[in-house]
Amino acid sequence: MFANRIRALMVILLVAGLTSFYDFLLFFDGYRSWLASSPQLSAPLVLFAVPYAVIGRNLLSLIGSIYAPLALAGLIFRAGLIRSTIAAAASLQIGAAALLFLTFGSLSRMEDALLYVIFAAMVSLWSNGAEAKKAFAPAGAPEVKTQFRPFFFFLTRGFFLAAVFAGYIAAAYYVTSPPPAPAVYERPREIKISGDYRTIYKYSVFVPEGYKMQNAAASASAPLAFPKNLEFTCILTKGDDRILISDNRDEAMDRLKSFALFFRQPSEREFLRTIANERIGFITLALKRLFSGLFTREALTPHFTGFCADGPRPSSGGGLSPGYNLMFTLWDLDASNSVMAVFSGSTIAFDAPVISAVVSTLKLEDRVKSAADHYAAGVKLYGEGLAEEAKYSFAAALYYNFSDYAAHYYIARCFHDTGASDSAVVFHLNNAVTMISANRFFTGPASLKPVTGPADIKSAMEELSKLIAPAAAPAVPIPGFFF
Repeated sequence: MFANRIRALMVILLVAGLTSFYDFLLFFDGYRSWLASSPQLSAPLVLFAVPYAVIGRNLLSLIGSIYAPLALAGLIFRAGLIRSTIAAAASLQIGAAALLFLTFGSLSRMEDALLYVIFAAMVSLWSNGAEAKKAFAPAGAPEVKTQFRPFFFFLTRGFFLAAVFAGYIAAAYYVTSPPPAPAVYERPREIKISGDYRTIYKYSVFVPEGYKMQNAAASASAPLAFPKNLEFTCILTKGDDRILISDNRDEAMDRLKSFALFFRQPSEREFLRTIANERIGFITLALKRLFSGLFTREALTPHFTGFCADGPRPSSGGGLSPGYNLMFTLWDLDASNSVMAVFSGSTIAFDAPVISAVVSTLKLEDRVKSAADHYAAGVKLYGEGLAEEAKYSFAAALYYNFSDYAAHYYIARCFHDTGASDSAVVFHLNNAVTMISANRFFTGPASLKPVTGPADIKSAMEELSKLIAPAAAPAVPIPGFFF
């Protein structure tokens, strides 16, 4: 009867080991496929080992797979070395779980590995018990009866380590201050400051009265130090106050996304949320301190969720005011679109109603609004001499209908009037020439000459102006994108 019970326990341990190994193989196969399909990852080579060493379930499943060969050996042999190795494997699992949790806190996602920890604790208790020692004792060895001592448990290494583990968690919660409450910007029933809505790339932005829309190059006397790979950047200025609206496609956000993926977080938003709310893991707390200059609390708006600082911080200068700034980084519901808003002023007291109005109304542009609507808004602004503002409306028209030759023509004029690079002007003029030449509606010139360089810009604009009236309707909408 006793031998049958030991054999059954070994079978259970064998199944547990094989299951652990299968769980690890599932992770490894998914990780391999993920690497093969994610060539955009840009991170130091050492980070590729992060999912193995940090995520609790992956590491504990790998350690737990050791149970399979040990249990198989235990079914055949009865050696004290097998029992002690099983006990060591269980202790290794428990120790690895505790170390990962103390080191990385919530990033280790130890809740997903809770079954491994419970099973390891049961295996440790059994393998160090009298029954296991008797079953794996050498043949002919005298039976050793152990006497229970009530206070012996409090002197063991296990209790000491458990006390240190619990004491650290208690001290961390006592010393580490809880995360601040989220900054909530509710949908306003009415906006108490005057202004107008403008389309900036694919976002609808409330521009307060008195703020002038400028591009990055014209926003300040000194050139901006913003990354060059942003899809769009727009700055609203009023005296020394500036509001930057841009996407989050810069190098820092790309690296943050890589970190999030390596920690098996679904998005960089969830990665930042984990760090912002962390109170235990000392490496995670170090990351929290690293980001504390930018993000210290969650920010909730009617259309986005993200993070911001708990107040204005000293500005680093560049294209922003040399005083203070308050940064928001926001994502839509599925984290597929991300936008950054920075409010910068010469004093720490930036106009709070302006911040609330812009952040609470910021949203993705309504797709129902057609390219023709954006084009009409651009023509109106251009006719009023607001070439910089009109540029964003024409860009929105091209985002929804890249085949709009009239929008290509007008955005080229906007670029030319605002001093943009000649390459952008030539690019859009050539698109307008190509699309007009392919359109059967025009029966005038057989073909327009392509624009080969800056010297052809003036003549091309004169020829195109004869074909595109100021109030001309755009071409028939064809799905396309603005690059």
